[in-house]
Amino acid sequence: MSSANDASARKSLIDALFRTGRENSMATVMFHTVVAEHLGLSPSDSKTLDLLARAGPMSPSEIAVRTGLTPGSVTSLVDRLEKKNFVRRARTARDRRSIVVELAAEQLAVVAPLFDSFSRSAQELAEEYSDSELATIADFLRKNSERVRLETAALQETGHVELP
Repeated sequence: MSSANDASARKSLIDALFRTGRENSMATVMFHTVVAEHLGLSPSDSKTLDLLARAGPMSPSEIAVRTGLTPGSVTSLVDRLEKKNFVRRARTARDRRSIVVELAAEQLAVVAPLFDSFSRSAQELAEEYSDSELATIADFLRKNSERVRLETAALQETGHVELP
C-alpha cells in the first residue's frame, strides 16, 4: 500500500474517531441530563454530586475550581443540593470556621438504581475487548479528558482556546 493510501486510511480513522467521540459525548450528556431531571436537579448539580462521589468532601472554593463555576453559582448550587438532602455542609476539623461540602449517603441511595442498567451494559460492552484494547481505550480517554479540561480552562480564562 502506498504512503498516500496509508495517510488517507489514517485520516479516515481519525475522522471516524472524532465523529464517534462527538456522538458519545452527546449521548453521555443526554443520559446525564435525563438522570438529573429524574432527580429534580440541573446537570451542574448532578455532575457536582459525581465530583464529590469521586473526590470526596471539598470546600465550596474547591468545587468552584474543579467545576469552573463562579463562587456565587457554587453557593446557590450547594444550597439547592442541601435543600434536597443530597449534601451537607460540615465544619472542618482543622479550622472550625471553614466548611466542606460532603455527600449525604442516605439520599444517594436513590440515585444508584438509575445507573444499574447503564453500569451492566457498560460492563457487557467492555467484555467485548481484550485487555490490551481496554488499556488503549482507557489511555486515550484519560488523555482526552485532560485535554478537554485544559481546553475548557483556556476557554474560560481567555474566551478563546490557544494552547501551546
